[in-house]
Amino acid sequence: MRYFFYGTLVDAALRRHVFGRLCGGLRVVPAVLDGYEARLAAGKRYPLAVRCPGAALAGLLVTLPHRRAAARVNAYEGPEYRRARRAVRAAQGPGVSAVVFLPTARARASRSHWNLELWRQGAARRRRVFRRAVHGLGPV
Repeated sequence: MRYFFYGTLVDAALRRHVFGRLCGGLRVVPAVLDGYEARLAAGKRYPLAVRCPGAALAGLLVTLPHRRAAARVNAYEGPEYRRARRAVRAAQGPGVSAVVFLPTARARASRSHWNLELWRQGAARRRRVFRRAVHGLGPV
């Protein structure tokens, strides 16, 4: 089954965490979802794909090796997402149908564009704070 990842799962380290040993069986290629852009979810640290005519949302087309991998990604995505099929353009090759996690009606997008690099920096800082707290070293 093919999925289009445009947010936190674009990060290879997070994919390894979510999929564990199954990560080695993933086929990953750059891809684009036309007509969408990534916005920060209001008050959150993760993105929502929002319809935007003329936009092109860069991400990854990921082919999962079996149902266990699909179960993991479905568990990872929270209640603010629904699964939908959309046409995705692979960087090389024809367009294909893929599952995309789109926001539910209750999810709210902010006006801010989501940025993977800013998310990575924040995630690294949160890990440092957590490690310091676990070892009793206080805040960073």
